[in-house]
Amino acid sequence: INNILIYILLVAAAFSIYFAVSGDDATDAWIEFGLIIGVIFINVLIGLIQEGKAEKAAEAIKAMLSAKATVLRDGEKISIDSDLLVPGDIIYLKSGDRV
Repeated sequence: INNILIYILLVAAAFSIYFAVSGDDATDAWIEFGLIIGVIFINVLIGLIQEGKAEKAAEAIKAMLSAKATVLRDGEKISIDSDLLVPGDIIYLKSGDRV
């Protein structure tokens, strides 16, 4: 909700209410107020949807880039998540690996 467009629309809605209450042409001002509030609602809704999609995409990328380690366990060389490393694992390192 910290978008400058929202603040501008809220000010416009406030002016619209003021003109609806104090002016002779109240019907048009109330219609404008309703339209402005509708635009604000749609803008906030779209923003929330996009933010949710962005969070899901970031989590998916983070999962794809999770740290892997190549270790020797039970005589076999396997690749596992680095979270699953335990004392006694023999870790194979190659050029470019993060430590």
